[in-house]
Amino acid sequence: MKKTAIALFIASLLVGMTTSPFAQASSKVFPGKRPFTAVIPSNYKKSVPAPLIIVLHGYTSSGASTAGYLQLDAVANKKGFIYVAPNGTLDEATARFWNATDSCCNFYKSSVDDGAYLKGIIDTVSKNYSIDPKRIYVIGHSNGGFMTNVMGCRYSGQIAAIASFAGELYKDASKCAPTSPISVLQIQGTQDETINYQGGAIGSNKYPGAEETISDWAKYNKCAPVKNALGIKRDIDSSLSGSETVTSAYKSCAKGVGVELWSVVGGAHVPTLSKDFSAQLIDWLYAHPKA
Repeated sequence: MKKTAIALFIASLLVGMTTSPFAQASSKVFPGKRPFTAVIPSNYKKSVPAPLIIVLHGYTSSGASTAGYLQLDAVANKKGFIYVAPNGTLDEATARFWNATDSCCNFYKSSVDDGAYLKGIIDTVSKNYSIDPKRIYVIGHSNGGFMTNVMGCRYSGQIAAIASFAGELYKDASKCAPTSPISVLQIQGTQDETINYQGGAIGSNKYPGAEETISDWAKYNKCAPVKNALGIKRDIDSSLSGSETVTSAYKSCAKGVGVELWSVVGGAHVPTLSKDFSAQLIDWLYAHPKA
């Protein structure tokens, strides 16, 4: 990707992203070559295994910024989950990134294995806190959404569900080889100006659209071949009037597995999230524990 194209890509990602510090929760820093912080809800009890959610930021962003954007602190305390919002490494343009699919966003051919790093976070937190092994989830936005898909491909045996917000799967579906069923939620604006809803390319590297991504996940999960409208509309983007988000899902998937698409009609890459977006997202994840 040429430097000018990367600059435009970065600019589009930064619009609307703000940093919000952690609040109403304790935190535990795990040191090391790539340190990370686990955020613990105020109602955590060792005797009650908690869900664990890994939150992945977009290109140039940060874990703290994305956790703030997704409004996780308040809902974490209310629903009692532990979350980690780690940072990717810095590339040659000094932008944080995840080495996810071949299209996004390892622009400088780094050899970093982010999948192994994130798997290590899951294992470390699980050793230090009481984690429900059936409720380990990964969510991500943009480049983090691409990385979320990669985590689903590589670690489906341990992860119950993934939720990708404006991030896609591999264009070559054969590069994803999940070993067990995994629930998948794809969320994307139909007017996404950075990652095209219909699919596209970053530089010369093609990526699938939202419909193709969720269709591939349906195949991996052995769902019925036709996606069905759910008849439920959601309000995800508060800058758009009414309940603008159309939901659809594949049926007859592997036992307990959900494969669902939330299309934010008219939504951009970084929508203005509604106040109850995070609750809607977490409720969906909670409804899909590991079978």
